[in-house]
Amino acid sequence: MKFPDIEYFNQFKNLRTPFYYNIATNTTPKISIIITTRIGERPIFTLNSLKKLDLQQIEIIIEHDYKGKDFSRTKNRGAKRAKGEILIFMDDDIAFDKDFFYKFIQAIEPKTLVGLSYKPTLNWIIARVIGIKRDDFWYLGGFFDPMSYMCEDIELAIRAQYFGFKLNKFPVESVVHLDTPTYKRLFVRNLHNNWNGIFVSLRYHNVPICNWFKRKNPFHLCFRLIALIYWGLYLKIIDKR
Repeated sequence: MKFPDIEYFNQFKNLRTPFYYNIATNTTPKISIIITTRIGERPIFTLNSLKKLDLQQIEIIIEHDYKGKDFSRTKNRGAKRAKGEILIFMDDDIAFDKDFFYKFIQAIEPKTLVGLSYKPTLNWIIARVIGIKRDDFWYLGGFFDPMSYMCEDIELAIRAQYFGFKLNKFPVESVVHLDTPTYKRLFVRNLHNNWNGIFVSLRYHNVPICNWFKRKNPFHLCFRLIALIYWGLYLKIIDKR
């Protein structure tokens, strides 16, 4: 089965149900590509890049993020539908070439998490594109559901290393990110990064908690203090790992 024209996906952009397309006709796909997108939007940039690859053994799963900021649960839903032995999670607004994609696939080995990183020395990756074996993904427990918006990629990477996984990192410039967020969305992202970043620090001790309270802005200090209390109680009462 050939990759459909991009306009074919237009009819599904306002549906509240996931979209599934199996290019590996009559066979189990080797690779499951899970694209998360918001209701009313369509992952045209990502789909355009995939169309140019001429892949045969893949399935495409487009999962709608109903709330617009429920990344972890949306990705986990897509992973539950996947049949391929390799899972690749993609944002809906990225562009990449064939050379990068094939190198990316080759880097996905057992007990390995593959993604993009700003620096080779960082011990985490970012969520624009993440690859992992399906069995390994569920061995780790998937993305952390309570951390619904932002930092879910960082948390998964750090958790994977605690379980003895290796990180294979590509330069962030390998993929073009076509996101153009508004100032309001940037502000909300920053708040969630602060909120969830404190959880990661508390759980994995990768960043000293005192580092979060060096800023003098009263709003940020108050917000981070609330996050510290919230996640501290969560780890003490609900998640005692």
